[in-house]
Amino acid sequence: MIRKKNFDDIAGIERSCKLCFLALRQVAKNIKPGITTLELDEVAKDFIEKNGGRGSFLGYRGYEYTTCISINEEVVHGISSSKGVKQGDLVGIDLGVK
Repeated sequence: MIRKKNFDDIAGIERSCKLCFLALRQVAKNIKPGITTLELDEVAKDFIEKNGGRGSFLGYRGYEYTTCISINEEVVHGISSSKGVKQGDLVGIDLGVK
């Protein structure tokens, strides 16, 4: 069943979207050769938590990370690891905020 959103629900969604945008921008500022996707995940987690949010991926069906980060041809929703970013890599970041 679809529940109609009230003004408080919509305001919460707006806050989550703004924090998600700011977190993505913060992670993007930290992308450089040599940084690992695990380190980028920590940047996102720390930023979100310092700003009163919680990563919505964290804990979902046992998932251990705040983000899903893919490099180059990796499938969307890549799992963070010790894999480092290289010059010229295409880095895809997916995250959600509660």
